[in-house]
Amino acid sequence: FWPMDVASDGQGNFYVADAQNNTIRKIAANGTASTFAGFPGVTGSANATGTNASFNDPQAVAVDSFGNIYVADTGNSIIREITTGGAVSTLAGSPGNIGSTDGTGAAAQFNAPQGIAVNGSGDVFVADTMNHTIREIAPGGVVTTFAGFPGNFGSSDGTNNAAQFDRPAGLAIDSNGNLFVADMFNHTIREITPTGVVSTIAGLARIFGDSDGTNSTAAFFEPEGIAVGSGDTVYVGDAGNDSIRQLIPSGTNWIVTTIAGWPGVSGSKDGSGIGARFDYPAGMTVSGGNLFVADSANNTIRSGSMITDQPPVISSQPQSQTVMFGSPVTFSVGANSPATLYYQWFFDGTAISSATSSSYSLLNAQSANAGTYSVLISSALGATLSSNALLTVYAPPAITNEPVSQTCLQGSTVTFSVTAGPAPLTYQWEENGHPLANSANVAGANTATLTLTGVTTASSAAYSVVVNGTYGSVFSSPATLTVFYVPPADSIQPTAWWLLNEGAGSVAYDYSGNGHNSTLGSGVSWTSAGHSGTGAYFDGTTGGDIPIGSPFSVSANWTAVMWVNRWGTKNSSVLVGGSSYALKLEQASDSSHVGYTWYSHTDYELNYVTPVNSWLQLAFVETSAGVSLYTNGVLAASLANTASLNATTIGFGLPQATTDYLDATLNDVRLYNQALTQQQISNLYAYDRISPIPAVTLTSPTNGQSFAVSSNITLTTSVITNAQNISAVQFYQGSTLLGQVTAAPYTFTWSNPPAGNYSLTANVVYNGGTAASPAVGIYIGIATNSPSLSFSEKNGTLQLSWPSDHTGWELEVQTNSSAVGLSTNWTILNTSASTNVMTIPVAPANGSVFYRLIYP
Repeated sequence: FWPMDVASDGQGNFYVADAQNNTIRKIAANGTASTFAGFPGVTGSANATGTNASFNDPQAVAVDSFGNIYVADTGNSIIREITTGGAVSTLAGSPGNIGSTDGTGAAAQFNAPQGIAVNGSGDVFVADTMNHTIREIAPGGVVTTFAGFPGNFGSSDGTNNAAQFDRPAGLAIDSNGNLFVADMFNHTIREITPTGVVSTIAGLARIFGDSDGTNSTAAFFEPEGIAVGSGDTVYVGDAGNDSIRQLIPSGTNWIVTTIAGWPGVSGSKDGSGIGARFDYPAGMTVSGGNLFVADSANNTIRSGSMITDQPPVISSQPQSQTVMFGSPVTFSVGANSPATLYYQWFFDGTAISSATSSSYSLLNAQSANAGTYSVLISSALGATLSSNALLTVYAPPAITNEPVSQTCLQGSTVTFSVTAGPAPLTYQWEENGHPLANSANVAGANTATLTLTGVTTASSAAYSVVVNGTYGSVFSSPATLTVFYVPPADSIQPTAWWLLNEGAGSVAYDYSGNGHNSTLGSGVSWTSAGHSGTGAYFDGTTGGDIPIGSPFSVSANWTAVMWVNRWGTKNSSVLVGGSSYALKLEQASDSSHVGYTWYSHTDYELNYVTPVNSWLQLAFVETSAGVSLYTNGVLAASLANTASLNATTIGFGLPQATTDYLDATLNDVRLYNQALTQQQISNLYAYDRISPIPAVTLTSPTNGQSFAVSSNITLTTSVITNAQNISAVQFYQGSTLLGQVTAAPYTFTWSNPPAGNYSLTANVVYNGGTAASPAVGIYIGIATNSPSLSFSEKNGTLQLSWPSDHTGWELEVQTNSSAVGLSTNWTILNTSASTNVMTIPVAPANGSVFYRLIYP
């Protein structure tokens, strides 16, 4: 009555856990059934022989290699052992003593165990169902918890007690000692390795259903019985679905098919495959090539030939293919079976969603599609896995790491790189779309890494790379290089200097090179409305500042210079802030209208009226006499008070003044650890330098002057050194360097320039940079008067010459018979005479040879 499990002793005998009869039944090889242990209808836990023993709802049986029978005596929460002679004993647990304690023999506890299996070493494994654990009983009755944590139900995979189960039921062991679990209330099939590693091989936790598929795409409904057959194929009594399921291993995957019964349709009909009917098949075993099922609600033991005896036969295997990138490709299979066929295609061992027909197509093959393809063909009579078909896709290279945009100061070394595959590959880097070649400042133009040394502002461009492979090319995304101008060296360098001309990104560079680079905070942004180029706009909001990367202090004579344009009449805002001192920009409400304040816990006022919407250069100079304020190079106010200047932020930053937010645009903030003189302050305003730059002027030629072609033109300069060290004066025609001189007098002769309009400049090169003269425009014209040709003969050649100021004219020739005069059939002898002399071989002629010189 309600048989729950069946097991074979390998000798043709079967033992049945006849649960509601409280007995263990034996079915002999000839089909004769008898009560082997326990007495029908009698509930108890007595150990004895045969029918003198008693059980309470036994639900699982297993047989070891010696013929001993192990019983999960569910209602008693104990594990029983029965010898081949029918002697019943309690292997572990104590009747009615429910718990989860590990121990030996009666000291151990269980809670309604419903599954049992035994391996070749005599170790017994128990599905301790209501404890949600798998227990192990070693020979001698020593019980330990093998997997799961008592009372902690769930579905987590893991090792030993890190894993979770939810009412595990049936157990089975394969030839490698792996344990398979029908995890009933999780609706899944679990696998446990001999070391206790638990994984879910089929079904999805807490999701019930009846779909066939691979791994988690399959679904079960309260699976309870489980058995392992040949080839480690796993069979499952999917009790809630009234069907028998089959799990075939394929690499690391498990392919699930329904091989008997119709999901959700109960009955007791014999037949093949889906033609059979079951009613709650709860237990099963494989023996002699047959599958035996405890069909519980039908109160029967069912048997039949192994359902995989007639799997589909493949008549044509999928074929390996090689295609070009973007091409279509189709794999197909041919198969025969007396039953309806079902298909599931796999890519590299993983099921392909919705690929369930006899062919599988890719319309646009990509590199990622390269790999192995196979198909599982199944029917109610079994399943067959095809051989692997290899797809090779010839594809252009793929870029995995693009070049990255960068920002730096001029003179830096910059590296761009790209990562791509597959090999072999060649590379061509481009600047603004033009191919680069290796040079003194360019390395790796044809490698995966491009290195630019000594970059200048002219290096600011978009850099990209063409990656060429065997089967095509790919273009990288452009990476933008932004190179910021570094001002020339001065006779006195600031301690810190933020030119604030970056205009991109979040870094304000310290041009002094002292490591005070800063990051723009909230409330600060770049603006094109700066004093010169871009500037840093502070919008007067909370926290609007530029925190200085490496805070510092200037003391005992210092100078702070900056350009500022104030946008509103905010009462108080910080220009340069520190831990205790700050330079503040104020528009006080009192009548004095204090413009600037030197702050040291208490405001010390520098009386200067603040302009609004106007650019102003401010210079604060501190000496032992106090602080002086210069505006646009002129002394505007002074204060007899001295202190250090702590530099932690540009903009708001003084802790004691939490509302001092700057509402202005700043440019060119410089801090000096010395007091500059009034002349140096004036120079900073006039020249942007403490030491004024040298000046150069082209005094000859003069602007608009004309010259005849072939003239030698002398370029003369006037140089004012301003105490700078002049290393050279360079002469340019447009952007073309004509030449340079390194010593006074700085003059240069431009020899024989061609005709045209020219813009000439001179650049003075000094120890801090270069300065250019104003441009001078000149015109060089070709002589237009008709020239005379001179002839002379020497050693069989004819030499023609003409005035040197007619360089660029064309020499033409024609030959006529003696009876014909000049015609219009002139031929150009040279298309652009660069000199005024030409030598021509003399050849015999019938008639006359004529030459002429014309302006083209």
